[in-house]
Amino acid sequence: MLATRRRSAAEKLALRAASLTVLDAWEQSGNLCPVMQAFYSGVDGHAQEQRRKLIYPRMHLFLL
Repeated sequence: MLATRRRSAAEKLALRAASLTVLDAWEQSGNLCPVMQAFYSGVDGHAQEQRRKLIYPRMHLFLL
């Protein structure tokens, strides 16, 4: 049987902030494909750099 655990309030807030960041990047770029590749590619170094550029400048907007 798989063990389940409840997410803490901080984890839920971080997930919501990340989701809003993805939506914000999509809205600003107008193209979902590169946004999805940047946010959901775990092995591509270029994608990780793009994700950092998209997330960190905006993350504070959603954590206020």
